[in-house]
Amino acid sequence: MKKIFYTNIFLFIFTLILSVFFCIHLIKDNHTTKILKPKLVAMAKIEPTTLTAVTTTQTTTPISFEITSSTILNFHNEIDFKKAQNIKTASLLNFGDLMLDRNVKKQIDSSGSDYILEKLAQDNNFFGKVDVVAANLEGAFANSRRPTSKSIAFRFDPMLIEMLKKNNFSLFNLANNHSLDMGKAGFKETQDNLKKAGIDYYGQQYKVDDDNILLKQVGDFKIGFIGLDDTINKVSVNTVQKLIKKLKDQGAEIILANIHWGNEYKKISNSRQRELAHALIDSGVNIIIGHHPHVVEEMEIYKSRPIFYSLGNFVFDQYFSTDTQQELAVGLLLTQEDKEPAVSIYVLPLVSNRSQISQMDTTNTKKFFADWNKNNRLEGNEFKNFNLKINL
Repeated sequence: MKKIFYTNIFLFIFTLILSVFFCIHLIKDNHTTKILKPKLVAMAKIEPTTLTAVTTTQTTTPISFEITSSTILNFHNEIDFKKAQNIKTASLLNFGDLMLDRNVKKQIDSSGSDYILEKLAQDNNFFGKVDVVAANLEGAFANSRRPTSKSIAFRFDPMLIEMLKKNNFSLFNLANNHSLDMGKAGFKETQDNLKKAGIDYYGQQYKVDDDNILLKQVGDFKIGFIGLDDTINKVSVNTVQKLIKKLKDQGAEIILANIHWGNEYKKISNSRQRELAHALIDSGVNIIIGHHPHVVEEMEIYKSRPIFYSLGNFVFDQYFSTDTQQELAVGLLLTQEDKEPAVSIYVLPLVSNRSQISQMDTTNTKKFFADWNKNNRLEGNEFKNFNLKINL
C-alpha cells in the first residue's frame, strides 16, 4: 500500500510539472504570434516587382527592392529621386480623348461626378506627384446646349471642371473635330470656363495660328505646346514651322505636339500620320502625342523622338468593343543632367468599364503590352518594366 501511495504522488507531481511546462510554452507561442502577425500580414501583401526608391536627399544612387507596386508608382518614385538629386525635371501625365456627354453623362448623373475617375485616382495616387496632367478635350464646356446640324455634338456641364481640377488636370488640347460642337460662342465659353478654373488650354478646330500654341513653365522646363487637328483641314507643315520658331524664340526648351489625326478604330497608323509626324520632328518637335482613332495605335521613335500615334480613349462611352475600352496613359519625365535633355517614358495601360477608368490587371496588362509592342518601331530601344529612356 505504501508503494502504491508513493507511486501516485510521483505521477501527480510529474503530471503537474508537464502541465506547467505546456502552459508556459503556449503563452510564449501566443506572444510570438502576436508580434509576428502584423509582419506576416504585411509580407503577404508584397508581390515582386522592382521599384527604385529614395530614402534621403543624400542618396546618390537608386535603391532597388521588391514591393507591391505599379508602373505609376515607379513613375512617381523616379520623379522623387530626380528631384532629390536636384536634377532639372519636368513631369507630365498624358491621356487621350476625354468626353463627358451622352452615356458618360448618364453614368455621372446616376453615380456622381467622381464616379469616372475615383477608382483610378485611389490607385496609388495616380494623378498625384506630376507637374501637369493633360488630355484631349473632346467637346465643349459650354454654358448651355445649342442647336446644331452635327449628328454627333458634345456639350459638357462646366460644373465638371471642378472634378477634373481636383484630380490635378491642368492642361487641355482643344484642337479636335469636336471643340466647335456648340459653335464659336460655345468654344469661347469653354476657354473662359477653363481659364476661370486656372486650367490652361491651346488649339482650335480649323485654324493653325497663335491660338494653337502655348508656352508653359512645367517644373524646371519651359515647354512649348502645339495643338493640331488634321481630321478636317490638313495641317500645313510650313505653318507649324513658324509656330515652332516662335515658341523657341520665346524660350521653349522642349516642343510637344498634340495631334488629332488618323482613321477611327484602326490600331496601326496610316501613311499620312507617319509622314506628318516625321516632318514635324524634322522641323523641331521633340515629342508627339496623338489621338482620334478611339483605339491605341503603335509607338515610334524617330531620330530619338517619341511618337505616340494614338493613346485611344480616356473617358468615353464606346462600350461596343474591347479595343475602344483599352487605353494608354503616358508618363513623361524630362530631365537634364548634362547638355542634352532626356525623357523617361512610362506606358500605363488602362481599362474602361462603363466609363469608369482603372489600371489593367496584371494578366491583361502583359497581353496588351506584348500585342502593342509588336507593332512598335523603337530604333533599337527597349522597354524595361514599361519604361524606356532616350536622349532628346
